[in-house]
Amino acid sequence: MNTQIDLRHTPRIPMNWLATILSAQTLVPIVGKTEDIGVNGALIVCSGIVESIAGEFQIVLKFSKKREMLVTAKKIWSKKIFPDNFNYFELGSIFTKISPYNQNLIASLILEHID
Repeated sequence: MNTQIDLRHTPRIPMNWLATILSAQTLVPIVGKTEDIGVNGALIVCSGIVESIAGEFQIVLKFSKKREMLVTAKKIWSKKIFPDNFNYFELGSIFTKISPYNQNLIASLILEHID
């Protein structure tokens, strides 16, 4: 039984989008995939050390072969998800800057998923 309480104010849906994290604290972009997404944030699974990320960073979300969106986010939490010999992490993020168009796009996907 799942006893976790979801404190989010807006819903998230399972979505598998390519996500590239661009941060001043990392020397190279960190590539991963979203596990879920909402209008205010995303959960990203990635192979790259995200523990050093602090402050705002950018995420390029590729949601189709030819379409992507750029958002600015802040790390809420991160944790290592595989044994010690792999650098796979989950990163919980909240969007701090997202265009109204991109926010509406995500909101419409959530509505389609709920219906």
